[in-house]
Amino acid sequence: MQTLFINGLPCKISANIAAQDFRTLELSNPGSTDIFGASMKIVTAAEFPGLNTLGLAIGRMDIDGDGLLNFHYHPRATEIIFVTKGVLLDGAGLQAALI
Repeated sequence: MQTLFINGLPCKISANIAAQDFRTLELSNPGSTDIFGASMKIVTAAEFPGLNTLGLAIGRMDIDGDGLLNFHYHPRATEIIFVTKGVLLDGAGLQAALI
């Protein structure tokens, strides 16, 4: 049987799909923070096979008190933020002002 590749990654045969394809430990622990007091870890379908063909990447961001994540943008993408502790001030929605 020939392997089918989508997005440059092999598609798994449905009989070989397992629960571990839909979870990752890559985001379990925070990374080291940069000079702005923030760390970012991102997993894609290369590390998290259950994401293949969904067009998703999943990330973990940890910000120290009074920390800052540098300005960035996501062309043709959406960002969802889930805060587990504390308060986060976000400048989302500024795209129209930048165009």
